[in-house]
Amino acid sequence: MEIEKVSGDYRPLILVAEDDDSNFKLIKAIIGKKCEILWAKNGEDIVNLFEENRDKAEAILMDIKMPIMNGLEMLVAQAVYAAEYFLGRKFEDAPGEVRRITAALRRETLNIALVGMPSCGKSTLGRLLAKQLGRPLVDLDEEIVKADGRSIPDIFAAEGEEGFRAKEAAQIARFGKEKGLVLSCGGGAVKRAENVRALRQNGVVLFIDRPVEALAVGGNRPLSSSAEALRTMEAQRRPLYLAAADAVISNTGTLAETLAAAQEALDEIFDS
Repeated sequence: MEIEKVSGDYRPLILVAEDDDSNFKLIKAIIGKKCEILWAKNGEDIVNLFEENRDKAEAILMDIKMPIMNGLEMLVAQAVYAAEYFLGRKFEDAPGEVRRITAALRRETLNIALVGMPSCGKSTLGRLLAKQLGRPLVDLDEEIVKADGRSIPDIFAAEGEEGFRAKEAAQIARFGKEKGLVLSCGGGAVKRAENVRALRQNGVVLFIDRPVEALAVGGNRPLSSSAEALRTMEAQRRPLYLAAADAVISNTGTLAETLAAAQEALDEIFDS
């Protein structure tokens, strides 16, 4: 926990929860001349700061995704403690109530983004997950085609991979802001860091991992023209999939087994 104070006349006290130093420096540059700032790098510390300064703090700025306790859990904790403080309502197990409400909100609001190699099973698993969970399914490749009016091979032929990636990034940014969706992502979505940030800003990411030998060659996929091309692509992208993912789902058994593994992983993520 670190503290930043601004000298001078009265300044409102702002609590800032942000685990990224560069983001905090930006916040400090914007409000630091007029405010006193207390800075915490995780949700647990900001809750402690709020407890210590509840009579003085004017506002809390927070990142929704943080270590130890995320921004959503912190918001719920504030609501529970505010109910106790202002309404006189006492919870027998306040931390347990925070966890229960947070888990329910995560299940309702977080998107589920599926990433992985072309033909790894994202679209099929996405349809099944969407049906099982009662969520809308968004196939991002289909959204690119709808928005552009051309097929993916035609976009590649006319504008190259960079042109396609720009269109892909626009759709990911669009749907990453939504809630409660199942997002089936193109195989190369993780190549841009901005896409990963957009998928994770209000979602969890599942890497659908299928052996490269089982992936389809050719078809309507411009970058999967040969087995060798697939192996090279998989070697390049695998570290990106692993870095982006909240969980890895092995797709080597039956579809029912893969679906069950995805559901088990989601239950663990939502309840954590």
